[in-house]
Amino acid sequence: MSANFSVTINGQAFALDTTDPSCGVTPSTTLNDFLRHRTPFHGTRVSCNEGGCGACTVGLTFTDPTTQKSVTRAINSCLAPLLSLNGLSVTTNEGTTTDATHKQVQSTLAEYNGTQCGYCSSGMVMAMWSMLQENATPTQKEIEAMLDGNLCRCTGYRPILEAFKTFGTVPPAGSSCNKEKCCKKLGGRPIEIEDAARTLLAESGAAPVAKAEKPKPQMRKVKRLQAANANASALWIDVDTEAKLQYWMTHYADQKVMLVVGATSQALYRVDYDVYLDVHAIPSFGAVTQNGSGVTFGAAVTFTELINYLEACTPPATGGAAHFEQLCAHLHRVASTLIRNRAAVVGNLVLTHGHQTNGDAFPSDACIALMGIGAQVTLVEASSGASSTVSMSSFFGTSLSGKYVSSVTIPWAGANETFKSYKIAIRQTLDHAMVNGAMRAAVDPTTHKVTGTPTIAVGGVFAAPTRLTSVEAALTGVDVTDSSSVASVMSVFETAVSTGVDPAPGRVAYRQAVARNYFYKFVLSLQPSLPADLQAATDVWLSRPVTSSSQTYGAAVDSEKPVSEAIPKIDGLAQTNGTAQYTGDIPAPFGTQFGALVLSDRANVTITSVDTSAAQAVPGFVKYIDHTNVPGSNMWAGAEELFTTGSSPHAGVFIGLVVAETEDVARHCAALIEAGVQYSAPLGPLVLTVQDAKKQTAVGTQSITRTATTPPPAADKTVTGTIDIGSQYHFHLENHALLAQVVEGQVVLDIASQAPLHTQQNVADFCGLPLCDVVVRTRRCGGGFGGKLYGPSKLASAVALAAQLTSRPVRLDPTFHQGFHFNGSRPQYQLEFEAVVDPETLKLQRVDATLHANTGIEAEPALAMASFDNCYYFPQCRLASRVYDCNLPPATPVRGPGWLQGIAMSELMMNRIAHDLGVAPEQFKQSNFYTERQTTPAGMVVTDVHLHAMWDRMMGKYREHAAAVDTFNKDNKFRKRGIALNPSRFGMMHDGPFNAYVAVHADGTINITHGGVEIGQGVHTKVAQGCAKALGLTREDVEKYIRFQPFNSTISTDLGNITGGSVTSEMCTMAVMRACQKLVERMAPYRPAGSTWRDAVKASMGNVDLTANGFGKRQVGESGEQIYNTWGCAVSVVEVDTLT
Repeated sequence: MSANFSVTINGQAFALDTTDPSCGVTPSTTLNDFLRHRTPFHGTRVSCNEGGCGACTVGLTFTDPTTQKSVTRAINSCLAPLLSLNGLSVTTNEGTTTDATHKQVQSTLAEYNGTQCGYCSSGMVMAMWSMLQENATPTQKEIEAMLDGNLCRCTGYRPILEAFKTFGTVPPAGSSCNKEKCCKKLGGRPIEIEDAARTLLAESGAAPVAKAEKPKPQMRKVKRLQAANANASALWIDVDTEAKLQYWMTHYADQKVMLVVGATSQALYRVDYDVYLDVHAIPSFGAVTQNGSGVTFGAAVTFTELINYLEACTPPATGGAAHFEQLCAHLHRVASTLIRNRAAVVGNLVLTHGHQTNGDAFPSDACIALMGIGAQVTLVEASSGASSTVSMSSFFGTSLSGKYVSSVTIPWAGANETFKSYKIAIRQTLDHAMVNGAMRAAVDPTTHKVTGTPTIAVGGVFAAPTRLTSVEAALTGVDVTDSSSVASVMSVFETAVSTGVDPAPGRVAYRQAVARNYFYKFVLSLQPSLPADLQAATDVWLSRPVTSSSQTYGAAVDSEKPVSEAIPKIDGLAQTNGTAQYTGDIPAPFGTQFGALVLSDRANVTITSVDTSAAQAVPGFVKYIDHTNVPGSNMWAGAEELFTTGSSPHAGVFIGLVVAETEDVARHCAALIEAGVQYSAPLGPLVLTVQDAKKQTAVGTQSITRTATTPPPAADKTVTGTIDIGSQYHFHLENHALLAQVVEGQVVLDIASQAPLHTQQNVADFCGLPLCDVVVRTRRCGGGFGGKLYGPSKLASAVALAAQLTSRPVRLDPTFHQGFHFNGSRPQYQLEFEAVVDPETLKLQRVDATLHANTGIEAEPALAMASFDNCYYFPQCRLASRVYDCNLPPATPVRGPGWLQGIAMSELMMNRIAHDLGVAPEQFKQSNFYTERQTTPAGMVVTDVHLHAMWDRMMGKYREHAAAVDTFNKDNKFRKRGIALNPSRFGMMHDGPFNAYVAVHADGTINITHGGVEIGQGVHTKVAQGCAKALGLTREDVEKYIRFQPFNSTISTDLGNITGGSVTSEMCTMAVMRACQKLVERMAPYRPAGSTWRDAVKASMGNVDLTANGFGKRQVGESGEQIYNTWGCAVSVVEVDTLT
């Protein structure tokens, strides 16, 4: 093979001949695809596949085209075309590990318990590691900012940030890790990387390691690299000069051509091109220079490179760089660090240029900021090489056909100029602006009049970033201290944004109002002075300080050790170093085929025909499976068809499953079939909301009534209200993943599931098999939160059938977006309440509440009703729920199902009543707390009510913060803070039963299999502690002796084995401890006092059975299903800019 492409991964060169179609690499092949399917480095995860989560983070080492220095930056491997990395070096999480021990970042994150499900951990580690290659002493703020592209769905960022801040130059303010060698106990000095490593490694007993060395990159050898895709129609060409770029653009003028730097636009717009011209190695494109006019950056300069230059540059005597601070702040809010490290600024401008029509507008922050600052764009005609310069506003009206952007120039700040830019978004970073703006004006310090022509630009209002020229003209010459003149300009502004607004994003009035208020903020910033209460109104957006945190826990109780001891999570280090195996990491067996779902895309219709002919003609297509192939019951969970026979009550219905030789072919074929599905006209109006549903007849009702012997006093006050609680999409970082194979007639399934036995039951029913012929295995889930309770069984049934019908293994990895289509979400709720209160005692007398629930196409119990009382005693009540059929996928349990909504509705109701009574909410709430032996509406006798003491303790903090909030609100006209003190009660029940199997080996080591699934809650760690306690072992023995096997349906057979409801750890620990008690009793004759564990095992081996089963059976309290409560309360302070 004559290789024309080479990339170095963890020091190993991978060479390919990309002109050979059999190499399997196309322009759309990403680095992540290559890592996970063509290398042994599976520690790099994949989730959203669009640069939005950071699970795919790797380090990329390359030579800076301007400085010729080696640089390492963290990037999204899911967005990086493999072909764009020719000659470069990639480091994955496995690449930062040595045979002797693990590197500092990995071990620190594990030591600080910064991992739960662990699916994000590899990405977190690589983001931090990459940063340290370029900045060995980052600040705390830089560390927090660096993680803006790395999401954690379950852990929360406190332990992650605490771990990573040990690498910073300042100890975490206000935090303590409770470790003997905490940096705060080392004299409060800045902790260095090497010191952190030595401390942690000394505690673990591991050998010290040197600071990670930066991989030496291969110098990029720029040449024509031509890569053919599957149909030999797409070309990838490396270009190293503008002359060559002009040649290729002219040569392929009749083709669809993409100029590539980072190709991060593929995150938003998945478009196939005929020709890809990789231009990032053109020297002038990678250059940033400055002269008397300003700073000029080339077309391949990334956001990170531009920001770094602007933050460090020194302006000439004739110009200023004051504007650059705000410009950089705005550019920092573009996408994420991972994307900014790879994305070219010019690429963002060109992307926006191509999407500026109503319904297809890209709300670019880079464009609006550069437009506002007065940037100029240089265009080059490819056919002639002629160049021209246009303003940013003119750029959007200029055709780019046959042209390319070679550079952009940012002018220096003029005398007396003010530049501000604005952005409002749902998240601070990694989120598109709802509305953005950028404004620049010079004001004479003597006359206070606007001189020259100002720039007023807004985005998110119209379909393209727009300069409001009428406002600019009206503002010119205005005295900014003259309120009547300013009011006139404001009127012009309102007129300018009143017509031509893009309606697609919705909330038109809000977007118009925010744009107007941006202008108001800008005018305030032009004032020579402002009253104190208006100072904060000039801030462009809210910025939080660096976070701080602390946690405390009691000392270990000797009699309860090692259960009472705090120990790191058992598989934490495996998760942080990338060796933890998830279902999608399991190597594909020989002959594995790939599945892809065919889903409906509309609701309340009938499917009239499905055409598979186009898919069947694609090379690599194997089989199409639908309801006609089902040998058993086609009813999933007895409630809904698994493969539809023609009805599509909601979008996302399973029409069929494609089986193909590769995943790409399977997904391509599925898309072809979906495009050819024919539907009937809608069968009626769609029912999507609770408001829609209430017009229908409820399909399920429940009620709880409690009456009192005496009627409430006539003086009592009645309060009524309605509370709406919306839905929430499901999101777990690990997507659904399954592998099915038939072994000697048995279907063997590896699956990410919280309810493997539910999966086993449904697969057996669907495939017409006895339960003993369906084996389900689950090692761990990369998050679940209820989303992997029941949905996986539906997927598993389809894949198991495919494996049966083709007699080959079949793998199915639904995409991130497909999960949203079929997985359901939280139910929607609307609560209507009437409460009767004694205004003297502030005691509730009666609560009458009706809960309307939209649970999707299947009527399920309104779980929120069981928790609606929260912490409050209702002497009399009538609580009713009404559930409706709606045209949405069946609602799915989502983290605290029912409890979250029930508690929220309860708190909102109590706040409303307190408001109507004219009393403080915290006073009214405390007046109605449960006391010992009172009974909940569900019948639970409440005991151990710790809430009163907790509340009293929190009130001190509340009063302190409330006083500060009052002062802040008095001092600020438009910035306001709110404060709340809220309690919570979570009723626990011992569900199950859960099985457990404990096997002691001849060397004293122990294997445990139990009925729970590790989804991030640390069930193995808790079970190991319980096991050690029962067997008389120590904390040190836990790591030394105890290991866990994946869940296996041949060991745990009771359908009650469902991981959820926060009870799994308790029940599995109970089951294991019962099994261990059997072992203790058997070994007693062979374990004299003072003998070691290994001696006792050696003496027992061959004399007694050293395997045992345990059974954790459900317990029921005095009354009701909940047997105890967990109590909590929290003070929350929020700040709002009322202008946005």
